[in-house]
Amino acid sequence: IERWCRANRCAPRVRVFGGVVIFWGCVLKHLGWLSLRRLEDRMASIGGDRKRACRDGSAFCQARQRLAVRVYQQAVGHLGQWAFKRKAEFFRGLRLLLVDGTTSVLPNTSTLKAVFGCAKNQHGTSMLPSLRWVLLVCQGSGAVLDVAFGPYAVSELRLFLLLVRRAPSNVLVMGDALFCSYAHMALLQQRGSHLLCARHSTRKDALRERLGRGDELHVWSRPKATRVRVPAHMLETLPEDLTVRVIHCQLAEKGYRTKRVHLCTTLLDPEQFPAAALVALYAKRWNIEGDLRHLKHTHGLDRLTAKRPGTVVRELLSGVLAFNAVRALGVASGSQPRTLSHTRVLDL
Repeated sequence: IERWCRANRCAPRVRVFGGVVIFWGCVLKHLGWLSLRRLEDRMASIGGDRKRACRDGSAFCQARQRLAVRVYQQAVGHLGQWAFKRKAEFFRGLRLLLVDGTTSVLPNTSTLKAVFGCAKNQHGTSMLPSLRWVLLVCQGSGAVLDVAFGPYAVSELRLFLLLVRRAPSNVLVMGDALFCSYAHMALLQQRGSHLLCARHSTRKDALRERLGRGDELHVWSRPKATRVRVPAHMLETLPEDLTVRVIHCQLAEKGYRTKRVHLCTTLLDPEQFPAAALVALYAKRWNIEGDLRHLKHTHGLDRLTAKRPGTVVRELLSGVLAFNAVRALGVASGSQPRTLSHTRVLDL
């Protein structure tokens, strides 16, 4: 942590709250749901400061702002990579990752409204600003490898584009129908990775070859720059045509309605990657919904309390860092982290 602070030229003055103590406080705040005043009392008592004057939470907020956002991102990535290397789940030699996006509600201030914007729907505009963020999660360990954030008006596809450019190679990313994008599939394929997602409802069939019953190869054409959420200069580097495998099947489970599933992927070999195995694998994508529930409700990221744009980002990354700390403890236990109760590990 001290090395990251020196590298980003944001090493805080060591009075009461140094760089390591600030990180410890940020994680503790989202682990124990402590108020800033109680957090300062606990940190000061451990540090030997028994004075009770001027401990209203402002000192910790000021110390937290002195650390660069890049330091928080490095901490999240460091802990996520640590868990990813020890508990990665494989499918035919490919490491499995999950992607999804969500939003967080922010305090009602004019500054946050101007920076992040408000949600809009058929009923009108929300009174509270919102922060949009997309995260990349390891399927095996459940830890967050990377997170991208932006104003509410920025689409999840544009944020996912940032994650694609920073994603490791030789991985299989699984997402919902929103991420069924030509550009993102082609970019991942250029990096030696692949994408498995549900087919978007607006996607039209372009059949080229039938591999079997409900298993087809389609040819997608490169979209125009005005119709996608990808920069034009990046779109020009992609091929004009992309071969995509489309799998049609029905999921019949006792006690549930039969569901029709259409999956799209860049894994084209039907012998190495059977259609039935891909359909069964896609069912694991639902794990990220549970991860988002813990991030937002267990670690308090559904409604952020910071009132400055920079502090909002730091609070978001602090909550993700606390989530990764719990996942890392599950990995260190030697058990399968997905089989452990997140709240039980949090209590331990």
